[in-house]
Amino acid sequence: MYKRIIVLLSLAVILFTACSSDDASTPASENQTLNIKTKQDQWSYISMSSGKVLGTSALGDSTAEASWKNRTDWDIAICNGIIRTNSGTSGIGKGGIANSNVSYEETTNVSDADYQVDMDTLQVW
Repeated sequence: MYKRIIVLLSLAVILFTACSSDDASTPASENQTLNIKTKQDQWSYISMSSGKVLGTSALGDSTAEASWKNRTDWDIAICNGIIRTNSGTSGIGKGGIANSNVSYEETTNVSDADYQVDMDTLQVW
C-alpha cells in the first residue's frame, strides 16, 4: 500500500503544481524527496511546489478542514494512509490525481479525462 502511495505522490508532483499559489517561496527541485512525519488521525497538508508540509489538522476538526479547504497553497494532504487533493470536496484548488499503470519515469501524458478530483468517498485503485 505504501508503495502505491509513493507512486501516487510522484505523479502528484506533476499534477498538482497548478494548485499552489504563485508566490511560493522556494521552488522544489526536480528530484526532491520529502520525508513526511505523520501522526495517527492528523492531516498533513503539503505543498508540492515548495516541498514542505505547510501545517496539520486533527482528523474530524471541521473548523480546521473548512480553513484548509479555502486555501490554494497546499496540493495534497495525507492522514492514516488516505490522500486528499486540493480539489473537489477537499479544496478550492484545481488539482486532481490520476491512476497510472506505469512508473513515474515512464509517464508522458495523462489525459484530462483521467484526472479524479476529491469526493467524500474513498476510492480504491
